[in-house]
Amino acid sequence: MCIAQHGYESLSAFGYPICQLHYSDAGKTCSGKADCLGQCRLSVDGPHETPRPLAGQAAKGLCTAERYSPGCFVTIEGGKVTAGGAICEE
Repeated sequence: MCIAQHGYESLSAFGYPICQLHYSDAGKTCSGKADCLGQCRLSVDGPHETPRPLAGQAAKGLCTAERYSPGCFVTIEGGKVTAGGAICEE
């Protein structure tokens, strides 16, 4: 099934099998999900003294490279940071 979706078998950080898909628009600047095959995210990895963007704040993101893209990020929709704060996936 995974190969039929043009993906490849991989493992999550916790060792669970996943079907990883690579998106052709990876790294493209985006204002929301409609601009991307994956998600539109703004990374908040980095120094803790760097202020994290707040919900509702205007922002641009980057389209994710793959279905499973670990790290800490906020999602962008309509050119703004969505509610819910930063998400960290391992």
